[in-house]
Amino acid sequence: MSKKIPGLKLKSVGKTGKQQYRLSIVNQHKPFIFSGKTDDDMPIEYYSRYTVGDQTFSTLIGSVHD
Repeated sequence: MSKKIPGLKLKSVGKTGKQQYRLSIVNQHKPFIFSGKTDDDMPIEYYSRYTVGDQTFSTLIGSVHD
């Protein structure tokens, strides 16, 4: 990447050209389950955690409806 992305920590790999910064994306291998706050007809949702730069994000990877 040749420009910084605001809000993300990027590793500097060069001073000029197309490859000035490196963005690391890491799968944390820590999926988690969210089942809602009540026992009524709430779906069970599965999320995956990953880190982009120095920020942690979650992505829905599947859901089950009773």
